[in-house]
Amino acid sequence: MQTPPQDAKAFYAGTMAKAPQAVRTFYTALTEQDGGQLRAILADDFTFKSPLAEFDSPEGFVEMVVQFGGWVETSRVIVDGDHVAHTFVYHMTAPGKADIPICEVFELGDGLIRSSRSYNNVGDFPN
Repeated sequence: MQTPPQDAKAFYAGTMAKAPQAVRTFYTALTEQDGGQLRAILADDFTFKSPLAEFDSPEGFVEMVVQFGGWVETSRVIVDGDHVAHTFVYHMTAPGKADIPICEVFELGDGLIRSSRSYNNVGDFPN
């Protein structure tokens, strides 16, 4: 596992330069466990789906994810209009430690994230 970034905003600006600002802010907020910053870039009708959880509101999603500690190491970012596909390794540091390969697909609109769909193997998460 590599060392987490000291300055998450600068780190994601460099490693995800092709991604829209909202997506870079999404990962900065997750890394900093900043629920207010995260909520600010999610649309009011934001939805999230993954093998582990589903949310039909930004509030439920934010409440869940700020409990996790870690950061992402980008493998690839593909931007197609208002859609972004991002493959990465999530270096989880809390509540357990693991390196988890994930593909996340975003839909954006009006500068906000409208939806996120996360694809990963649930067996990669620590018990």
